[in-house]
Amino acid sequence: MNRSGVTMSSENVVVGRIIGFVRGGGRAYPHKALIKIPKVDSYKEASKFLHFKVEWRSKKKVIKGKIRSLHGRKGVLIAVFRKPLPGQALGTEVYIYPKGQGAKTSS
Repeated sequence: MNRSGVTMSSENVVVGRIIGFVRGGGRAYPHKALIKIPKVDSYKEASKFLHFKVEWRSKKKVIKGKIRSLHGRKGVLIAVFRKPLPGQALGTEVYIYPKGQGAKTSS
């Protein structure tokens, strides 16, 4: 467990949850997702995750992105993904990796 109370595995992976897409101008932006990390409830704690890498996984796809900014003062993050996320991604888990690391892929 790190200082903010977030549990990290041996690979330093934090699990967050997609709570919605960024909205504005009468539409939603599916390549920008709002992410909530459990036990991160303040702007200060969430700012430690800026510029970390993010991965959303389904059975067939892996979509990668980065945490780009904070949303509000309660610890919600905005992640920008390379490709738009499907609607089924709402409420699912994302994996957050530190700046210099990424997912270990088997080849």
